Amino acid sequence: MPDTCVMCGAVIPEGAWVCWACEHDIMEGKPMDETNIELKLNDHEHEIGSLKHRMKAVEENQKALNSLATSVAVVAEKTDAISNKVDSIDSKVSAIEQKPGKRWDGIVDKLLWLVIGAAIAALFAQAGVAV
Repeated sequence: MPDTCVMCGAVIPEGAWVCWACEHDIMEGKPMDETNIELKLNDHEHEIGSLKHRMKAVEENQKALNSLATSVAVVAEKTDAISNKVDSIDSKVSAIEQKPGKRWDGIVDKLLWLVIGAAIAALFAQAGVAV
């Protein structure tokens, strides 16, 4: 929104209060009449009221945004905790899945040694060697 002269409402450079024409009139000693001053004050009061209303809405939005950011941080923290638990459960499940395979490998290993031992015993028995 451009800056406007407080006396006549003309657009003025940023940071200035009055336009060059009103400034010239003031320097010349021409007073601004009370009606114009009152109108300008009413305009400014109305604009200030509008800005206060808008600022209140911005503050409410900021509170909601802060609440949302806090909620997101809590969710992120809980997600990290869940991820750690899932990793722990995954390692336990992997260990449980490997257990039957290890048992089977042990059984096969023992059976293989049993067959080899029986074959050797049979060879010795045929050769007449007492075991």
